[in-house]
Amino acid sequence: MEELRALFIGAHSDECEYGTGGLAYLLRQNGVRTRFYNTCVFYDSDTTEQAEREKRISEEAAAMLGAEKRIEGGSVPVWCRSEAHVNHILQEILSFQPHLVFLHYPKDTHIEHRETAKASYAALCMAPAYGWHCSEVYAFEAGPDQTVQYMTPDIVIDITDVVPVLDVCYHHFGRALGDQLTQEKQTGAAFRGLKSNYAYGEAYKIIKFPDHGGDLILRQMLKERFSWFGNEYYPAYGELYF
Repeated sequence: MEELRALFIGAHSDECEYGTGGLAYLLRQNGVRTRFYNTCVFYDSDTTEQAEREKRISEEAAAMLGAEKRIEGGSVPVWCRSEAHVNHILQEILSFQPHLVFLHYPKDTHIEHRETAKASYAALCMAPAYGWHCSEVYAFEAGPDQTVQYMTPDIVIDITDVVPVLDVCYHHFGRALGDQLTQEKQTGAAFRGLKSNYAYGEAYKIIKFPDHGGDLILRQMLKERFSWFGNEYYPAYGELYF
């Protein structure tokens, strides 16, 4: 049986752990090979020494969730997409050959999140011309003051029993940052889990469905942890149109 692979593409070096850490951990527990790919390190890592330290800490944090880690660039004043950046992401897709891809939601208050989302989408659109076709593509949320106000999810994944693992992972980045990430994650995950009767949930938007009417890999694999977003009185369908 072919090994399933999931690629998570984020801007700064804590994006994937924060936005998708629960799901990434669950996928790895189900035998999926997972990789976190970041376009840059934290923007306050203003020296080479700090950037290298940030990479090492980020690799260790990702390993706590069972994920490989690759950071393409160092610290820059503002990361904006370019042809070279799109090609870097494209080469990552072609070399890793993921079946599942997770990227930033493009409506976000942080410019580097938006730029990374658009560069990732461009690379995904180019990948089939170079020989690789991803089965499913999803968008994930950043912080509550960045993405949540814009994204209406399609699905929610129950991560209730993974929250303690995420807490340890986040604090590996540093005490102050870990406290902030944990508080924001638990608040946002409680909010998203509310409609699905989960204590904590991670929300995702479907960007690409499986081809030819196939079922979602996530739904098949995670079963009772998988829920469509919304409920009888507050449905997710149609919200943007009525």
